[in-house]
Amino acid sequence: MSPLTEFLFPVPAERRFGAILKWWERRRFGFNLAVIGAGAFTYAYGTVITLLPPISEGLDYPPLEGPLTVLVIANVVYLLGPMAETTLGGLMGRGGPATGPALFRGMLTLGIGAALLPSLIMTFIWVARFIAWILVSA
Repeated sequence: MSPLTEFLFPVPAERRFGAILKWWERRRFGFNLAVIGAGAFTYAYGTVITLLPPISEGLDYPPLEGPLTVLVIANVVYLLGPMAETTLGGLMGRGGPATGPALFRGMLTLGIGAALLPSLIMTFIWVARFIAWILVSA
């Protein structure tokens, strides 16, 4: 299997809390790397979009509080993964399906989406300002 397939569709952990916690912690670096990559894209995108007309002002320095806050919140939410898996395993019993891989993919999607959401909002704001600029200029 490719490394990406192994990362996104891993073999579930044993049904013990220690094994589940270890399973999740082995994937934390990749999770953080993906969220940081999405945050870096948003940061660069925000810097570039402020240089385009009608804004064309640029920022002396884009604020870092937003990307850092998203990273901290994503890691706090990530901590809920092993707890949720342990709780679901207890509720469904030993015969229930393994929930870890699905929870992990959900957390990864949520983290990347939270990091990319500001770029979508910035795009909507820029388009609205651009349309207003065109209408006022005409």
